[in-house]
Amino acid sequence: MTLILGIIAAAILFLGQGSIVQFVNVHGFMLVFGGTGCIILLMTPESSMKHFLKLTMSIYKDDPRITKHDLIALMKNRNAEVKDPYGLVTQARDLWELGFGDEEFEQVITDQAESILNRNMAVISILKNVGKYPPALGMVGTVMGMIQLFSGLGVAANQSQIGVQLALSMTATFYGLLLSNFILLPFADRLEVKEERRRANLERTVKVLVAIQKKQPSLISERILYAA
Repeated sequence: MTLILGIIAAAILFLGQGSIVQFVNVHGFMLVFGGTGCIILLMTPESSMKHFLKLTMSIYKDDPRITKHDLIALMKNRNAEVKDPYGLVTQARDLWELGFGDEEFEQVITDQAESILNRNMAVISILKNVGKYPPALGMVGTVMGMIQLFSGLGVAANQSQIGVQLALSMTATFYGLLLSNFILLPFADRLEVKEERRRANLERTVKVLVAIQKKQPSLISERILYAA
């Protein structure tokens, strides 16, 4: 809901600055947005592209998580049916079947949780790194427009269009700033906030699974759960 409200507020803010026509520059738009897309393709390994798209689209969805209710059910019965969006419970059950010791179990489960978080943080880093390129691409578009403007100054027919051509040149910089500061970087920050919530949920789940592995009394396990 906050994302939708933010988009609506931004649209009202920009529409209130004057006629939208004066901000339209197809060439500048293609250079900035298309160039940014090319940079994303260049920076993102093919093996990570699917995860990149999945995570960036998840900004519109609620975070998958293991609820406290599921963890309490698991503490009472390690074979209870619970939601397992991260695969940690399945991993834990496999380790229980194999008879892993306490230290080995904790290490494997902790590494699995860190692997999930690191993979997501890598995508957020890509978004933050890409966010610095649109303003530069916008400046490239502006410089190209200025070159065309100066090259036509000697033609009398073009002199009356100097203001229009200069305005069109500046829109490329505007697109770059808009894409960077109102889309890419805010989206990266929003994903980072969601990732912190995911981290808290994973850490709580790991603590409960370790407590189950160590066969700690249910009262101690529940204290771990509510303290996490």
